[in-house]
Amino acid sequence: MSSTSFSQQLRAVAAVLLVFVLGVLSGVLGGVRLTQWKIRSFVEQGPEGVSAALGERIAHKIGLDSNQREKLTAILSEKTRDIQTVRSKMQPEITAIVLSGESEIRAILNPEQAARFTRMTAPLIERWLPLHHNQPSSGATP
Repeated sequence: MSSTSFSQQLRAVAAVLLVFVLGVLSGVLGGVRLTQWKIRSFVEQGPEGVSAALGERIAHKIGLDSNQREKLTAILSEKTRDIQTVRSKMQPEITAIVLSGESEIRAILNPEQAARFTRMTAPLIERWLPLHHNQPSSGATP
């Protein structure tokens, strides 16, 4: 075997390996980004959306028929309302804790970071702290 043909074979193997490695990396990166998007959209849906997504997942994973799905949806809706009732009683304390943490985080940020932090957290705060979104971020409870 000549050194030229060996060199060509080595390049061909290296090219195949490079394509393989790049394919794996792009697959992993795509999977991570998809998972991040799913988690973010799941959280941004709020309690009702979380309940609906949970119901769909349960129904799909255990193979519920339409009658069972309907009953599951009713159960999850009722329990979501029950949780929201309990949460509304505890909401002032929860809000105080979240806003205290937000205030502490803002204290360590420069103005540019604080602006990015606001853009990043505003949809979540609006969805999960509905009483807070009409007030300035001051650390005070609503």
